[in-house]
Amino acid sequence: MDKDTEIQRLKNLVNGLASELIHVYATLQEGPFKGKNDAFFESKINDLKLLIKNLQDGG
Repeated sequence: MDKDTEIQRLKNLVNGLASELIHVYATLQEGPFKGKNDAFFESKINDLKLLIKNLQDGG
């Protein structure tokens, strides 16, 4: 697998993971955990956004 293909594969994996985490966060906000651990989830989402940006910038 060449470098560009591997980078694209990793981007796809990270984007999928980010989407799932955001979905979980949204679900928790509506459920019994509403209002709890907001800072934790926001922190993790921000970490993922930074990781995605770094991958999009070429690693």
